[in-house]
Amino acid sequence: MFNLDAININITQMRIFIAVVEANSFTRASRLLNMTQSAVSKNIASLEDYLGFRLFIRDKKRLILTETGRYLYIEWLDVLSHIDQSIDIAKSLQGGYANNLDVGVLSTHKPGAYLYPILEIYRIINPNIHVHVEDCPSEDVRSKLINGEFDIAFNVLYDMEELGTQYFSSKVIRTCPLEIGMLKTCPLAQKSEVTMEDLRPYNFVSISARFTPAYYNMLKALCTRAGFQPNIVTYTNNASSQLLNLRTSMDVFVADKFYTSYGDPYFEWRPIKDTNSGVTASWKTDNTKKGLLDFLDAIDEFTSVSELF
Repeated sequence: MFNLDAININITQMRIFIAVVEANSFTRASRLLNMTQSAVSKNIASLEDYLGFRLFIRDKKRLILTETGRYLYIEWLDVLSHIDQSIDIAKSLQGGYANNLDVGVLSTHKPGAYLYPILEIYRIINPNIHVHVEDCPSEDVRSKLINGEFDIAFNVLYDMEELGTQYFSSKVIRTCPLEIGMLKTCPLAQKSEVTMEDLRPYNFVSISARFTPAYYNMLKALCTRAGFQPNIVTYTNNASSQLLNLRTSMDVFVADKFYTSYGDPYFEWRPIKDTNSGVTASWKTDNTKKGLLDFLDAIDEFTSVSELF
């Protein structure tokens, strides 16, 4: 029998812990939470006592997150996100939106490139359906579609190809070549287009296979076809962090034109010859949820008037 007394961690403690991690300070976290510093410190101490291990190392004026603390931070972010989402959906249902359509999109994609226009068309076609949109990393987009949390999901072409066609259907929304992101001092910035062979001597910043195996596999496959193995010098947890980890003129990473920071004037971007990327919309073929067919019509209308890159 499940023992309710065995779990003494509450949501408030989880939120306080996350606030301290992100503020990297008890004092700054207390201001953000509108609590006293003493209350924040006591909550963290109580949490550590219950868990039986330290979440932070207090080194003079520095606050260092332990490995176990980092793990809980990542996991609890996901837990609290699900709680917040469930409350939002419940409020929507209470407000009369019994007919929901759940849409997943990449957190690193520019929504104006395709999502906003499709939503505008959809609201004209079917104004009675409440569309709930959630953005998350590529691997989560795919897994939530598989688990039925999303009715339809927008993702990068190379990731959604792994779904297969037995249970899922897909539409290509936009296409473009893959691109290399780099610092302005990178020698490749002198070229108008690069090849995979050009990238042989460069260092790659890659998303870890632990978080997005499809990206890692795509990068390895591109380099292997060009006759070399990528020299990966930095692994990140997500696509957003790749740009931030370009340290030298020899560091590069692979993305495409839908990447949220594409075109940032502080960096350079060049297309990779003979590569293909893009955005797809995928859904379970047997999904008969009300409004999904209308959403597919909105996608068709968007693609019929929108030029592919």
